[in-house]
Amino acid sequence: MKKRKIYLTSFFIALFLLFLAGCSQKSQEVPAKKVTVSLNNTKTIPTFFFHGWGSSVNAEKHMANAAKKAGAANTIVQADVSKNSTVKLNGTIPKNAKNPIIEVNLEDNQSGKTSYVKDVITAVSNKYHYAKINLVGHSMGNLQIANYINENYNNKKLPQINKVVSIAGHYNGYLGEEAGQKAKIKNKETGQPDIYSDGFKQLLPLRKHYPRQIEVLNIYGNKED
Repeated sequence: MKKRKIYLTSFFIALFLLFLAGCSQKSQEVPAKKVTVSLNNTKTIPTFFFHGWGSSVNAEKHMANAAKKAGAANTIVQADVSKNSTVKLNGTIPKNAKNPIIEVNLEDNQSGKTSYVKDVITAVSNKYHYAKINLVGHSMGNLQIANYINENYNNKKLPQINKVVSIAGHYNGYLGEEAGQKAKIKNKETGQPDIYSDGFKQLLPLRKHYPRQIEVLNIYGNKED
């Protein structure tokens, strides 16, 4: 089981790196045991990592370090976001940085407040003036990212979102909610469920105004339990 877990972790990291690097193919098989990724000619676009409920920046370090080791990035900084939305950047992004990674650490890690996403993006943008950004979320972090897009999709003062990586996003409820436990697909063509969680209802407007330029990698699984 431990060996299989290592292979799966390598597989997910490979998918993540290929996606952010800009794969020329729509889909391809990636060997889980040994992965060779070509990351030449990538543009300088920062990537923000948002952790899950009750978690911290420590959950982001393995993938961020893997990206740096593979040559996808050469700079990693940490952004600490306080409960009152104050953002403290630990580390400096040099002018010649290649695809810098911002590891977001939320002090209030159990509220799911969407404003924290905007707070940290605004803080980094005000200092470094990036035109485009990538967003990576795990679990709760995905809902924060999705709500951020829902609330700011037409805000021209914010940087344009280039790519979004969603890891284990429970968009229609987690297992502790009715929708997360009982929802089934009502319409296979659209993916419409028969039960909506409150969070899902809140995100429904994204069907009409999700920015078309955003490329999305959605990584999910089923424990069958």
